[in-house]
Amino acid sequence: MDNTDILPSANLTYNLTEKINLRASFFDAVNRPEFRELADFRYFDYQSNYTIIGNPLLRRSTSNNADIRFEYFPSGGEVLSVSGFYKKFVDPIEQIQLDNDQLSYQNAVSAKDIGVEFELRKNLNFISDGSIFKNFTFYVNASYINAKVTLRDINNQPYSASTPLQGQSPYLINSGLYYTNNKGDFSFNVLYNRIGERLKYRGVQGSVDTYEKPRDVIDFQISKKLTTRAELKLTLSDLLAQTSAYYFNYGNANRTVYNAGEDKIIQNRYTGTSAVLSFRYNFGLAK
Repeated sequence: MDNTDILPSANLTYNLTEKINLRASFFDAVNRPEFRELADFRYFDYQSNYTIIGNPLLRRSTSNNADIRFEYFPSGGEVLSVSGFYKKFVDPIEQIQLDNDQLSYQNAVSAKDIGVEFELRKNLNFISDGSIFKNFTFYVNASYINAKVTLRDINNQPYSASTPLQGQSPYLINSGLYYTNNKGDFSFNVLYNRIGERLKYRGVQGSVDTYEKPRDVIDFQISKKLTTRAELKLTLSDLLAQTSAYYFNYGNANRTVYNAGEDKIIQNRYTGTSAVLSFRYNFGLAK
């Protein structure tokens, strides 16, 4: 099918003061199926232990997006912002779970997302001015998304479900603590990430939805410049090494949080903690 998509966009920024901005934006977007989603063949995915089948009848998805943001910049490198956003999808593409451990793709009828986002980046010198805290910066970004999806039942009739789109979480949290010394030759950072229960596969044809349980992830990185050209860096990923757990969501389809009394864990994956030590040297060779 041939489609001609006109994708308008608009951005507006209003400076309330030298340190405060009010931003608004609107844009349309299109998401076209990938080849592997359209190809009419099946293959076995050894990582997920599912057979995956393409769907040549997939339609491209379109969306309307709008957001408004309040920004405050207390000083250089610091920001406080709050924003709200709205997204409306037509024919969103989802990965679905069929019977007999098979995955495929299909279009939902439509979906709507309404959410808020909060961001803060703040230097810690307010704790004790002139102390070591001036070298620390704290960062946090958090989002909450309320979603509603319109699907089709086995009789091809549309119905609404208060669940996220496939691959989407109801909330996300990212934060970090950064340190750089006065000389700028030594630094470290600690990062924290958490993603809410995520719809892994949409269940159809009698199958139930599969969700991924939330887990906490902490990463650490430290670097030291040995000379003006040489740098040593150590990166530790996923220090908590929590498992990635997937569960069948039995009971009320609109309830997505894991319930040990009803839901069933079907996979537990352990990836462990990884460490990478790297050395970089800039030879500074002129071209």
